[in-house]
Amino acid sequence: MTTTPQTSGGAAAASGLDRRIQEYIERGADPDARGDPDARGDRVADEAEFDALALELFAFQYEHNAAYRRFCRTRRAEPGRLTGWTQIPAVPLSAFKELTLACEPPGQAAAVFMTSGSTDPSRRGRNHHPHLRLYDASMRAAFAQHFMPDRDRMRLLVLNPRIDEERHSSIAYFCTRLVDFFGAPGSNFFVGPEGLQTQRLAAALRDAEATGEPVALVGTSFAYVHLLDELAEHGFSCSLPDGSRLLDTGGFKGRSREVSAAD
Repeated sequence: MTTTPQTSGGAAAASGLDRRIQEYIERGADPDARGDPDARGDRVADEAEFDALALELFAFQYEHNAAYRRFCRTRRAEPGRLTGWTQIPAVPLSAFKELTLACEPPGQAAAVFMTSGSTDPSRRGRNHHPHLRLYDASMRAAFAQHFMPDRDRMRLLVLNPRIDEERHSSIAYFCTRLVDFFGAPGSNFFVGPEGLQTQRLAAALRDAEATGEPVALVGTSFAYVHLLDELAEHGFSCSLPDGSRLLDTGGFKGRSREVSAAD
């Protein structure tokens, strides 16, 4: 929830804070920039820096976000009284349906991501982003470290629309940027206005099986349920190359039956 305030002085402070947070994220994603990742001193220093940045960000948001400030006061949480990031109040998800939790005018947001509305389509939560630099940095660092630590790019087969088809969807933005940052030639999207493009995806899986080039499937839980059901209906199966992997972003959202992770 990084923010840009309405005053020029506050804007400068926000820009400087955002820059230092981004540097922290990117440094943490680069082992060479951190030295020995097993060194206890480095871990302690990282934790202390994280704590300091989090408390500074809390103080900034407390000052510039009136709705969040009122929420914090009900919990007696104020800048100067907190000693660590775990004491910073986190708003419930329902608050994003009732309030505009932003420090900048909503009309100046670079992106407004909205909840799916699966609970109540008339009351969708809104998350305002003054910019997406920290979103990109955090996503890029985590994906490289946890999903693709062994290679820079891979053919990504995405079971989700692009951001230009669902401009208020954070998962659509996430998937689109994954292809930008990590997608090898042949990466593509297999959900469009007409729904899941099973035949196209099956052809891509067969191609991977034939060429021996690993692929990564990326999609929501309900998309996988629909995919597996359709493949089973057509008797399709394949054996993907070693190194292939799957990212389940979660979420059934009432759009399929629920299936356990093990299944």
